[in-house]
Amino acid sequence: MANKTKRQSGITHRVFLAFLGVSFFALAYINLTSQENLRLVAEQFPEVNISLRKAFVEGYKMSMSLAVFFADIILVGPFAWLSYFSDHISPKRTQAMRNVSFFDLGILLATDFTLAVIAFNFTIVNAVDKNPVKIIDSAFLWVVTAAGFAVCLVASLFKIYSYNSDQRKALKNYIIKF
Repeated sequence: MANKTKRQSGITHRVFLAFLGVSFFALAYINLTSQENLRLVAEQFPEVNISLRKAFVEGYKMSMSLAVFFADIILVGPFAWLSYFSDHISPKRTQAMRNVSFFDLGILLATDFTLAVIAFNFTIVNAVDKNPVKIIDSAFLWVVTAAGFAVCLVASLFKIYSYNSDQRKALKNYIIKF
């Protein structure tokens, strides 16, 4: 039993460290975006009031940082809840998904969202930058983000269907209903 717990925490630990790394990179990348580039993005919309464009330039970094922070919490929260309260129900069908918790899946989804924020910031800033980055294309970042979402979706389905029907009914008791 101790070996199983050690393997589960090892997977969660690695996934969580990757999530922290991506989140800190996203926050640094967003906050290191130059005011000049943000001003150039705002100038792409001359029909918008000047005060709104100034508000965009002044508030972009803070609002994007808060969006990453709160969305990551909102995305991970229900998975953490389900993982914590349904820990006593272990899947019977596949050994591979037994080592992956719902919390791991929530962290993967939040990591994918954070990668989408990085792709968004890269796309809009690189479009107006005087020296755009040519090494990587913004479409590639969106493809990676879409592939990450597909992996999260497929892994979640495998995890859910690694339980038998009676266990899925028991899991349904712990799902947060909105």
